[in-house]
Amino acid sequence: MRELRVVGLDIDGRRIICESGDSGEKFVLRSDDRLKAALRGD
Repeated sequence: MRELRVVGLDIDGRRIICESGDSGEKFVLRSDDRLKAALRGD
């Protein structure tokens, strides 16, 4: 499993841009209810 680092938000602020520490490859996460609940610890 890769470890990702948050680098910012996209222009509309709805997606989180992440980057892989080893390769620099970029990934995008949609900020949905499941992600918000996980961040809150629900």
